[in-house]
Amino acid sequence: MYYLPYMLLRHQLIDHHKAKLIIEGVEVYFEAHPAKGMWTVRAHIDYSPEVLTPSFKENLLSLNQVKLHRCGGFLKAHPEEGFVVFSQPMKVATDFLLFKAAMKEFMETYDLWKSVVEDMMKSEGLLSI
Repeated sequence: MYYLPYMLLRHQLIDHHKAKLIIEGVEVYFEAHPAKGMWTVRAHIDYSPEVLTPSFKENLLSLNQVKLHRCGGFLKAHPEEGFVVFSQPMKVATDFLLFKAAMKEFMETYDLWKSVVEDMMKSEGLLSI
């Protein structure tokens, strides 16, 4: 499942310091920082901005305070634009197995925070079960 994205990423980052891949149906953005041996990996948690209520906006903005110490990541809400960005620094995966493990963890953390945003919407009555 992760081999094709790994090969595409390696190819895209040869000429560019940025890449976009679809992993598990999610657009995942990579930015290389060669001097540091790191990547910044990001994915958007989307929702319809038409459902933005004052209390939902307040809940979304509270995500800006979340620092994910275990993975070094953070969340940044963009309420009017209709998304929350999950961003995480990651050591450059020099081989496929490292990439697979890192992306599996990234996607699990993404799924967790996507469910949190969906739960916020449900509690506001903005998303039907």
